[in-house]
Amino acid sequence: MLQIVRTVRRAPAFATAVVLCWALGITAAATTYSVADRYFFRPPAFVVRPADVMKFHIQVHYRDRGPSVSTKFGYQQFLAIRAALKDVLVAAYETADQTAAFASEFTTLPVALVSSDYFRLLGVRPRAGVMLSARGSSSRGYGEAVISERVWRAVYGASDTALNATLRIQERSFRIIGIAPEGFTGGDLRAIDAWIPLEENGDLIRGRSWRLQDAWWLSVIARTPSSNTERIE
Repeated sequence: MLQIVRTVRRAPAFATAVVLCWALGITAAATTYSVADRYFFRPPAFVVRPADVMKFHIQVHYRDRGPSVSTKFGYQQFLAIRAALKDVLVAAYETADQTAAFASEFTTLPVALVSSDYFRLLGVRPRAGVMLSARGSSSRGYGEAVISERVWRAVYGASDTALNATLRIQERSFRIIGIAPEGFTGGDLRAIDAWIPLEENGDLIRGRSWRLQDAWWLSVIARTPSSNTERIE
């Protein structure tokens, strides 16, 4: 923890803005406390050493109403934080309901856009297949996706045929490369049914402006440098 704080202090852009809190943070807000309660007392399933995972908060001072704390960052801010903390695993994500199709069946799914180190940071192992990483798109030009164990059972009858099947989200095609373990939700309390790469698909949630500095929409998490990341890769 102290190592991260010292690194942040050496980066002037974040020295006074970023507040790092253990286990997704504790503030006066009841909603933030409920997340902290989950990580301290009811750790999320399949996350390795959840007490070592932190969520970034930013404190903004407004002239008319004083300080305000937010857990959302812009994509450029995420990149700057990750660059400043070179020896720390840092990841970003956001969730939204999206129109999806398996074969010709359309439905609405809660989908998470996650950066390349998201699953590595959390230390989550797949139920089947592999998790998303920095490998990029498949050879057929499709993006890659991980689906939930619930969708795997409901849509594919828990069959291995789910792997390499095509999932469409809006007008974009994804090749299913992995199945998340049962009950895995990631950094938030909300159940998620599909995970896709943030770097290639930010426009699905935020449109063409998703990379702009003033588009604050991403949650950013980090794993403390005291953790042995080699054990969770």
